[in-house]
Amino acid sequence: MLGFIKKSLLWIVSGTASVLLTACYGVMSVADCFNKKITVVDSAGNPIEGLEITFSDSSGNIDVTYSDKDGEADMFFCTYSQEVKVTVVDVDGKKNGEFKEKELYVSPEDNSREIIMESVE
Repeated sequence: MLGFIKKSLLWIVSGTASVLLTACYGVMSVADCFNKKITVVDSAGNPIEGLEITFSDSSGNIDVTYSDKDGEADMFFCTYSQEVKVTVVDVDGKKNGEFKEKELYVSPEDNSREIIMESVE
């Protein structure tokens, strides 16, 4: 009987300690990981190749990719943030036309996005 009481008390004390630690320090939430397809086009709807597309969040996570010949870029990104900043920069100069830098915010729940780039000219 004494063994049963000791085991019960140990179970209660360890469970209480776990609840207190969780309440005081919190539990790390799970990051949202998502795959985002971005398509970049000019004002006439033509795809733009070679644009640098950067995904970044408030925690300092950064990932970079480039648009292909179809103006598309796929990115797999994990974040704890509700929004991710997408920055599109024309890094190849006049090769495919010159375009202004563009920033927008997406959430993990957003679908694929088409970004219309504005010409410098």
